[in-house]
Amino acid sequence: MSSELIKSIFSTSLFEGVFTFIQLVVIPTTLWILLPGIVLGIIFRSKETYIIGTVLGLFAMITLGPL
Repeated sequence: MSSELIKSIFSTSLFEGVFTFIQLVVIPTTLWILLPGIVLGIIFRSKETYIIGTVLGLFAMITLGPL
């Protein structure tokens, strides 16, 4: 009985930890860094503009965003 309880606690806390990481790191990084790079890359059709967009997105995330 106690081993089942330990397994359920471990799996629940592990799931919550992974979901929190996704919520706090992956989603903001995607929105603030990758999205501006993709949009500028589509508009100007150049690899350099993708890099400029990601750098601008990183700068915006640091100054305005969640980090």
